Amino acid sequence: MNIIVDVDGVVADLHSVWLARYNHDWNDCLRIEEITEWELYKFVKCGKLIYSYLELPDLYDTVEPIPGALKGVEFLRTMGFRVVFVTTGNRDQKFNWLQKHKFLPPTEWKDHPDYVCCKDKSLVRARIIIDDNVDTLIAHPAWHILYDQPWNRHATAIARAHNWQDVIAKVRYLWAATAEM
Repeated sequence: MNIIVDVDGVVADLHSVWLARYNHDWNDCLRIEEITEWELYKFVKCGKLIYSYLELPDLYDTVEPIPGALKGVEFLRTMGFRVVFVTTGNRDQKFNWLQKHKFLPPTEWKDHPDYVCCKDKSLVRARIIIDDNVDTLIAHPAWHILYDQPWNRHATAIARAHNWQDVIAKVRYLWAATAEM
C-alpha cells in the first residue's frame, strides 16, 4: 500500500530557514506561528517576492528534518507501506535533501520510484496522503492526514497529526479500518 508524504512542512522544516532569510533581508521578525493561511505572501513585506527564496540554490543546505520524521517514515516502511515522497518545485534540492537525511537511498532522482515532483498530487495513486496543505488533501481521493502547521489550523473535519507519533497512530487506525473493508 502506498503512502504519499509531502516534503516541506511534513518531513523538512523549510519554513524556519525560509523565514530566517526573509527576516534578515527585510529587517522583519515574522514567526511561523503568525502565518495563519497557506498564502505566505500575505504576511511578508515583500509580497510574492517571498517565493523567489525558493529558487536559492543553497536554501536546503541548513534545513533540518522535522523531529521524529525519519523514525516515523522508517516505521511506516517496517509496517509494509511504500512511502512515496511527492512534492512541488525544487526537485533536485529536495531530492538531495531527502538523501542527505537518509529518507531515500543514494540514486539519481529520475531513477527513484519513491520520489515524484508534480503540481497535482492527486495524480499519484495512494491509500493515504500526509500533507500540510488542506487543498492538496481535499483534491486527493486517499485517506487524509493533515500535518499540523499554523497555516492549516482553520481546517476542520480532517484527521490532524500534531507530530510524527500522531501520524503513526492515525496510519495504524486507517490501516486497520481499511483492512476491515
